[in-house]
Amino acid sequence: MLVSDEIRDFVAPDVILQLNPRVTSKRVQQMFESAAMERGAAWACVVASERRADPGHCVSLHVACDVPRVAEGLARLLDDVDSDSADGRYDGRYGASENARSCARFKETLLACDAAASREACAALGDVEAAEGISEMAVALAVTENLPPSAGLFIGNSMPIRDVDMLSGILSRRTNTEKTGHPGANTSRRTLGAGAGPGAPVCANRGASGIDGVVSSAAGYAAGLGRPVTLLIGDVSFQHDANGLLLLRERPGQPPVTVVVVNNGGGGIFSFLPVADQIDSGSFTKLFATPPDVSRRGLCDAHRVAHSHPSTPEALKRALDAAWSEGRHSVVEVTTSRARNLEQHRALQARVARAAACALDLRTRAASASASSSGMPRVASASVRGFELPMLKKPTTTEGEAKETAGTRRGHLLRVQLDDGRVGWGEASPLPGLHAESTEDAGAQLRAMAALLDGGDGGGGEGAPAPPELPLLGGAVSEWLRGVVGVVDPDASLLPSVRFAVESAVLSALASPGAPLADVLLFGSVERRGASKTNEGVSKTIEGGGESADPTSRSSSVEINALIEAGLTPSAAAAEAVELVRRGHGCVKLKVARGEGSAGAMEDAARLRAIRTAVGPDVALRADANRRWSLNDALSFGLQCAELDLEYVEEPVTDPANNLAAFHCTTGVPVALDETVDECAVSAKAAGTAIERALAEYFEPTFGVAALVLKPSVLGGLEATAACAAAARSRGVNVVVTTAFESGVGVATCANLAAAMDAAAVDAAAAARAEDDARARAERIGIEANDGDDDAVPFRASREARMRLMNSIDRGTFEPSVGSNGDDGRTESSFWEEDESERSPRASLRAMRHGLGTGAWLDGDATIPPAAPLASLPGGGVGVDLGALPRDLVVSNETAKVGGASSAGWGVESWHEVRTRSGAYSFRVLDSGIPTRPDSDSDAGLAPPPVVFLHGFMGGAEDWNAIASAVAPERRCVAVDLPCHGRSRFVPSLKRAGDENDDETTGHHHEGLSVEAVAEAVAVLITEHVCPGRGSKGAVLVGYSMGARVALRAAASHPECAAAVAAIGGSGGIRGDVQRKMRADRDDAMAAALEKGGLAAFAGAWYRQGLFRALASHPRWRDGAIARRRCKIPNFESIEFRDEDEDDDEDGVARDLARVLAAMSPGRQAVVTGDDLARIHRGAVGGLTLLAGDRDAKFIATARSMAADANASLERDEDGGDGVEVVTVPGAGHAVHLEAPEGLVLPILRVVRRT
Repeated sequence: MLVSDEIRDFVAPDVILQLNPRVTSKRVQQMFESAAMERGAAWACVVASERRADPGHCVSLHVACDVPRVAEGLARLLDDVDSDSADGRYDGRYGASENARSCARFKETLLACDAAASREACAALGDVEAAEGISEMAVALAVTENLPPSAGLFIGNSMPIRDVDMLSGILSRRTNTEKTGHPGANTSRRTLGAGAGPGAPVCANRGASGIDGVVSSAAGYAAGLGRPVTLLIGDVSFQHDANGLLLLRERPGQPPVTVVVVNNGGGGIFSFLPVADQIDSGSFTKLFATPPDVSRRGLCDAHRVAHSHPSTPEALKRALDAAWSEGRHSVVEVTTSRARNLEQHRALQARVARAAACALDLRTRAASASASSSGMPRVASASVRGFELPMLKKPTTTEGEAKETAGTRRGHLLRVQLDDGRVGWGEASPLPGLHAESTEDAGAQLRAMAALLDGGDGGGGEGAPAPPELPLLGGAVSEWLRGVVGVVDPDASLLPSVRFAVESAVLSALASPGAPLADVLLFGSVERRGASKTNEGVSKTIEGGGESADPTSRSSSVEINALIEAGLTPSAAAAEAVELVRRGHGCVKLKVARGEGSAGAMEDAARLRAIRTAVGPDVALRADANRRWSLNDALSFGLQCAELDLEYVEEPVTDPANNLAAFHCTTGVPVALDETVDECAVSAKAAGTAIERALAEYFEPTFGVAALVLKPSVLGGLEATAACAAAARSRGVNVVVTTAFESGVGVATCANLAAAMDAAAVDAAAAARAEDDARARAERIGIEANDGDDDAVPFRASREARMRLMNSIDRGTFEPSVGSNGDDGRTESSFWEEDESERSPRASLRAMRHGLGTGAWLDGDATIPPAAPLASLPGGGVGVDLGALPRDLVVSNETAKVGGASSAGWGVESWHEVRTRSGAYSFRVLDSGIPTRPDSDSDAGLAPPPVVFLHGFMGGAEDWNAIASAVAPERRCVAVDLPCHGRSRFVPSLKRAGDENDDETTGHHHEGLSVEAVAEAVAVLITEHVCPGRGSKGAVLVGYSMGARVALRAAASHPECAAAVAAIGGSGGIRGDVQRKMRADRDDAMAAALEKGGLAAFAGAWYRQGLFRALASHPRWRDGAIARRRCKIPNFESIEFRDEDEDDDEDGVARDLARVLAAMSPGRQAVVTGDDLARIHRGAVGGLTLLAGDRDAKFIATARSMAADANASLERDEDGGDGVEVVTVPGAGHAVHLEAPEGLVLPILRVVRRT
């Protein structure tokens, strides 16, 4: 991060406390010395000896003392913490001060900048890998990030140690951020070696001859360390100690040494030093680079040491894995480019500096505006409203055009408000034919996400923090969803349209009040505030087809293309195009390929020819075939249109993988990818890879891809779309953002994203042109210098000029002298006047017209005022003026969908008394009431079956908040506090004599708490209170763990209460007398421990069980949060059946929960057999579904065994129908409803909708 001037200024210390003698990083050492010399910072250094280690002579206080002793004393003086305090961080003299809070904010800001820098470094390395293959930096990263836990690391001098110092840990920091929440979380970080604790042992040689004896030193280090060692070394250093291979061959029993040799053809470090500019290239190579002319494989063969030479990143990983696993000495040689290494390092450092500076800018501004003392805004509320809009025209999708009428556009709007009052909107409106998900599924999952965002998921906590740096994208949103919101696997569990809505709402809320989202997306806040001189100068030379190339003028508006539907005659199409141009449109797209075969293709070509003739050459023309042509038909069209100067034709062939290159190479017509991008997104998601990798083959020149057409709601949000766009930009491919016929809220988000991408494209083109011009100028200087007599002059002049110009680009001071005359009188407008085709492909990037005009298909908008009205733009054209977009939106009552609200009245509390032969139960329930729908029947008995939720041990009705909020608009939801949980209560029907002497946990007094007795009480509750009407089908029973066992028994013994059963992480009981007794004894022992030790101690131990490992480490429930929540559940607050001698304190809670634990033991309940499960599945309208988290191996196996038993019974019945289904939820462990409600709600709804 210290490559950024802004970060250096921010970090500049007032006091430096250094523990131990050496600072390994040169940049850190320089920062400290600068602070001491220029700012007068006090610098104290604590070491165990009196020997000074102060190369800059800047240390003002040298303390010779044991470091742990000093650290302990400082901690005591600063905090003075009471050891009995629940949270001692702010209880001491220093901890309670404003200084402490300020330092905490400083730490969180620094970690946020570090996370942003790490993400950008990873992205930069990925771009290098995609474009050029293995780089030196990637080799260092591959070694340090994958080093086995038991291994040590020895680092060679020059570039290896610098790359390790710069890059080590960037992948680990990203992983830890995802696991632990926002970057300010209090967490240790792994550095070198997975699972290696604070870090793998690391060693390196230093000295005047740092390249001598390195292989030998590594061998000795392994012997002394007594463990395997990996040596990362350069080729020159390896050559200087080739004899060290003898130590690897002739010392039996020595721990294996893996030598990773970076072969870059000489000393790469010298390209970074001033000498590279000061002598000719021949002398530089001979005297400094000194490429070793020797075969490393030959050396290894001579010493009988294994050798491998991987040539791709994947092969490198395999070679390292093999070398580390084989337990023998080996050499892994990797060839890289010394010439490219310098430019790769500079490019990465420039990107990292920009990312860190932008993160700092966003954090600093947020801290000054946030209502939170921590400076971190939080989500205060999140709500969902459905809408319906009549469509004026049929959507131009295959499914839409097949309809007889235009129909209705349905969707959902998410409104997010932060605690400082800022509001953002998002939209999830799946369109049949474009999206795989349904509108109903998207709405349900979006409501679950709203509950997670604002803390309404039953966790009892605050809303989710919203880090200000999220708009930088590049993985920031994914890390936030995993590490803060708690969506453990967002790529697998979130529907694309839902993720688009969540990202849109949160990111737009984070935009500054009155400023468009585009200003902060993709580094916008820094770039727009002060475009570099490079951009300012070079952007004037960019030809944009009538579009402004200045990023600052494009950032506030987005131009759109007009659309002409298929089927018009050539004259009618031309007339419509003329009218569109008259209204201000500069780009017209025609839908094609709706006719029959080649004849239809020829008619489309005739229409385009008529349009071109009518509008002239200055209007951009596009065509969209939607993959409806065979190759022959597409060629018929393309050959007729070759002279029409089409900007591109979208998806001209049915099979692009096999036919697209043939189309382009034959016709020369540029193409754009649309549906292909969507398919790549689906395949990449299924394979767990990045979408840009799936698209890579289409960027080859033979395909002729000029643009990608990106639909953010189909691709899965702004971040996924930005990743596609970045991959396209790196290959010189333009990007067009289009909507999926969303309402104004979705269009506004897409417009802001399009503006940010336009600015990024213009910046990339400007940088590419500046680099091209600098190289061309340097080459010309070298050519002119060759006319001299001195052989050294040409090399020196050419090299000095090139390096001087490239350095000016890095500093942002290069100006191409546009339109000026050089010393020779020639105009220097460009060094590429003779052949622009030789430029870098990235130089052709530009701001595009986007597909945002689909609002014309809708009758009105979902909000008041309209969220994204089209307008004539100040610079010409028609589009969206971002600066004029309204921010205060209200969902229109005319378009609001009945029953589409987030909660639909969920959470109404009531009590119901139930009497059975076992005793009296007072059930507390949370209810949503019957959803209000125009077609619903007012008779509750004829209404669809409600959903009854049953929690697990120590749980409560609130555990289901997120899922019930999602389901309630479709179906009535009722969550029950089971007996002795929450506020529900049980009183036995009689007390037998001597009960007071009965066992406290297993006596007859508690038979009413058995699984069978509770199942009977729940069945009565359903039939008499929840759905008592005649003709009732019962309820959909959804139970988790203990609640699942109750649900299964209730459905088996009282089938009238169950319309369907969804059992989550449950079993039918334990079989086998021995196993049953062992489990009952175990539960009795745990019950006794609960009653004796109290609830708090028991809850902590309970959730430390392996079964709850995923829950205990979950972002919303980690650090003991789930145990603390269980201790706060109020028990026995209903007074109707309270005994006078029964207390309500923690001891009473513990005692009654202990009785439940023993009485409801799986070792005591009657087993629900396979025949029972089959009867449930046959008898219930919605059948039986068994669910488990995909990380819950135990209950996945249990569910599959239960399903197999049930299905075996069903197969014996000819009318058995479909079998019992087992469903796994991505990313979840045992407590699926708490860990992944956003993923669980969809399979639950599938069960509900069957009833």
